[in-house]
Amino acid sequence: MPAASGPPAPGAPGNGVPATGVPLPARRLSDVPPPPPRPPMSDRTPAPVPATPKPDRVLRLSRILWGLSFVAGVLLLAIAFLRRSRQFELLRGFVSDAEPGYDASTVDTAATVAFWGALAALAVFTVAEILLRGPAERRAGVRWVLLLVLVVHGTVALVGEAFVALAEGAVAFRWLLGAQLVLGAAALAAASLRGRRARRREQDGLGAA
Repeated sequence: MPAASGPPAPGAPGNGVPATGVPLPARRLSDVPPPPPRPPMSDRTPAPVPATPKPDRVLRLSRILWGLSFVAGVLLLAIAFLRRSRQFELLRGFVSDAEPGYDASTVDTAATVAFWGALAALAVFTVAEILLRGPAERRAGVRWVLLLVLVVHGTVALVGEAFVALAEGAVAFRWLLGAQLVLGAAALAAASLRGRRARRREQDGLGAA
């Protein structure tokens, strides 16, 4: 029977010792060559950024008209605020003539509520129209909402201007109010025209494809 094989004797070949019987020297970490440098990036150009399309003439016109409408709205609010003392006096007389039985405190309260309520309503509609301008350029549904806001704004202006435009600046106030509404309507019409053109181009492109 063959003899059982055991582990090789120290210094024997096959135990990390070459056939010559001379052990190899131990390798130190300093003898290990460093790893090769990482190759540079093949493409150093940044990732492409989609270019923002420039607005066309109709869109620029719409934005200019909205800006002018907003300026007119701010000016009329400023005029009403600066002339509020005179306006309160005229409102007190108006309320006293309409309701002779009211005492002075009730008259003051009614005049204050009428003035600040009308002024706040005009301010809210002015801010709402500016906030809706951007979405209205992209969505037809928002343009319908903005049209409704303009109609309600005009109705509130007709009712409320009597409470904020009784003083000497009433004529300028009414002109600015009319200019604000007309400019807003023209800006909305321009935005609607551009939206129709864009939708028509999309339909033509789909038909050609």
